[in-house]
Amino acid sequence: MRNSRSAPIRIVIAEDHALVREAVSLLLSREPDLEVVAEAADGPAVVRGAVRGADVVLLAPGLPGRGPVQTLRDLRTKAPRTRVVLLLETEEDDLARTLLSEGAHSCVPTRAPSETLLRAVRAAAPETPESPAPADEERPAGRELLTERELEVLRYVGQALSNRQIGNRLTITEGTVKRHLQNIFAKLDARSRIDAVNKYRAVLSATIPTPTPTPTSAPTRSADRTPEHCGR
Repeated sequence: MRNSRSAPIRIVIAEDHALVREAVSLLLSREPDLEVVAEAADGPAVVRGAVRGADVVLLAPGLPGRGPVQTLRDLRTKAPRTRVVLLLETEEDDLARTLLSEGAHSCVPTRAPSETLLRAVRAAAPETPESPAPADEERPAGRELLTERELEVLRYVGQALSNRQIGNRLTITEGTVKRHLQNIFAKLDARSRIDAVNKYRAVLSATIPTPTPTPTSAPTRSADRTPEHCGR
């Protein structure tokens, strides 16, 4: 069932697994009434994307950052008209109920058919499109290209640190650093590490901010089970 509004439904995809994020983006981009306006790999980036005028956020609860409950509260405060649809892949019944009670609109198991996700997005979207935040409340457009973690990685790349050194500074694995670099290269259409730094600085016309590394715990996920209670 299609939403009756005339403007496309503006969507933020919040998922820290790049392959999943890209697959969902590809699915949604094929629908003429849906528009992906931002992708996020951590909690703070979700909120930044939503305040720019998103109607729906597709939220994977395992995102790094402030945690799913606090992320929902931040969305409710800073983007109150944005609806949240949860993407759940493990049997997290208690978490699903908690997030629904905190204001999530609905949730979709990741094993569900694609049509189930499309229906959930259209059902969640408000009839009146969300208005983007005023320009003076947004970050510069170039900064939205990268997540906070990607900014931190890029800053250390600019200091000529190796992947292992960057991982040690940010308390993440070398493989995770490589994944962030792949995302950075793709977003900036960069051919090398220094090319990525130069292109990003050219977009911003400013120095990349110095990161404040904090230890992060990787979310525990399982692809073997699907939530039993995932609806509203």
